[in-house]
Amino acid sequence: MTHTMTAATASGTFHRSGSRLKEKTIAIPSGIRPEGCTPQKRPVSKQRTYARRNARKSIPAGFWMALFAWIIAIFIMSGNLNETFSLAEPKPQLMEIQVEKGDTLWGIAQALNNTVFNHEHDLRYLIYVIEEHNGLNSPIIQPGQILKIPLDL
Repeated sequence: MTHTMTAATASGTFHRSGSRLKEKTIAIPSGIRPEGCTPQKRPVSKQRTYARRNARKSIPAGFWMALFAWIIAIFIMSGNLNETFSLAEPKPQLMEIQVEKGDTLWGIAQALNNTVFNHEHDLRYLIYVIEEHNGLNSPIIQPGQILKIPLDL
């Protein structure tokens, strides 16, 4: 009894009968796979080198981007972003006082220094600031006149 073993390969089929191998050629159809589906080899070593080179450069860039984002977050959370980057001068806070009969600049300055400013300023300095801010040429004031006093001295 003779045994025949068949092995299929890309180039053909081999038959083994007895001790001899005989090759039969089989026609392999071409164009079974579309052109886009054929596997392609890519140069792996160049891609890895490129990825490593970019990884080394991106670590410092990532650090600076994270630091910048952290600083911006602190400014936003502090609420002083408008004041920090504002180009306009802030408006001074003013207090308006209407002069009554018998009031003097010295008396008004002394009352302000005792109540509003907690004895922080010299009375002469307060009188000077009141005169300058209201455009007064002398310390003479009239009843009914409104004096504007800046609170940020």
